[in-house]
Amino acid sequence: MVKRNIDILVDTVSWGTKTIPSGILSLLSKPSIDVDLLDILIHVAKRTSPPISYGFTLGDLWAWLRYLPAFSNDSNLKLRKEWTNIDSHQKTILSDDMGMGFSSSILSKSLKLVFICPTNYLVDMHPSISLKKNGKRGPDKSPDFIAVDDFGGLHIIECKGTQDRKKSLDVQLKKGIPQKTNVLAPVGFINEQLVSGVFIPQYYKTDKAIFTITDPEFPMDFSNITKEEIIETIILGELASMVHLFGFPKLGNSIAKNQKLSDLNLDRIKREIESLDKVILEGKSFSKVEFLHKFDYSGFMSIEPYGIKVEIAFDTEIIKSLLKETNFLNIAREIREKIEKRQLIFIDNETGNNWTKVFMPIGSYIKLEIVE
Repeated sequence: MVKRNIDILVDTVSWGTKTIPSGILSLLSKPSIDVDLLDILIHVAKRTSPPISYGFTLGDLWAWLRYLPAFSNDSNLKLRKEWTNIDSHQKTILSDDMGMGFSSSILSKSLKLVFICPTNYLVDMHPSISLKKNGKRGPDKSPDFIAVDDFGGLHIIECKGTQDRKKSLDVQLKKGIPQKTNVLAPVGFINEQLVSGVFIPQYYKTDKAIFTITDPEFPMDFSNITKEEIIETIILGELASMVHLFGFPKLGNSIAKNQKLSDLNLDRIKREIESLDKVILEGKSFSKVEFLHKFDYSGFMSIEPYGIKVEIAFDTEIIKSLLKETNFLNIAREIREKIEKRQLIFIDNETGNNWTKVFMPIGSYIKLEIVE
């Protein structure tokens, strides 16, 4: 666990007469909270790993690991002074990724979100879902993510991030509002429609980091798709994203597209998985992959870190079932039914002095550890 402090602002007025979720209300009792940077990075990894990928995105290269040494050693969240000289494009990418990571981490806890997937994946899988507009950037683009909570409720999330100044975040949040309205859904179909964002100051800035949540009220209307279909697609998307992170892009794409792999590819993947290291957790065998990102940051956390190690693992039996499945929606349907019956098994996240492990209810986990 790597703790940093950040202010919290919830725009309660934006909810109007609607009830603010209890998990978000609990944030109002604290002007600031401690966040775990390792947990944030794990959520960046999950959100930047798309369900369908062809090997040329930053997420395919685990590029998110480079962010840990970008933060200062201050107790309040801010970037280190060396980051000031980084190219502006790199700064923009960090801001965008942190907007997703902070939103995913904090809202997952506050709203008890269990599965999240990109909205554009949902729309691609279900052409009957109509968007008012469908641009790639600006107000015409679809909101970033759609999520399902542990009660089966649906949530729309648009994420923002900046390291310029707090006012820049306010502007971004206002720009995010029309992106939310691009999804059409009947009243009551979507539980929350959130625009959230994070401001992380540069080293020499006097402003403190802040995470902001707002929920303007908008009419939305999904007309030609059931809620059950949406939930199953969200589950399918998150499962595919995790398989991509696990290092098997052909299997990830086949899950996301619900298409069976060729016998040749299946046999090859099976052999590769069988050759992976195994770890036993609660009597179950997990197949795992590891990667060490080395960096030089003297004095970080009052230690001399050698790097940051990521460990990604899947329940071996679940991976085997994926290799045998001919219709991946069957697996998504089973998980959805478990959510409805309150039978989905959750494992609490684990933390240590220099590490954090986040479990997913699809039988996988991601562990980040600072190595001395």
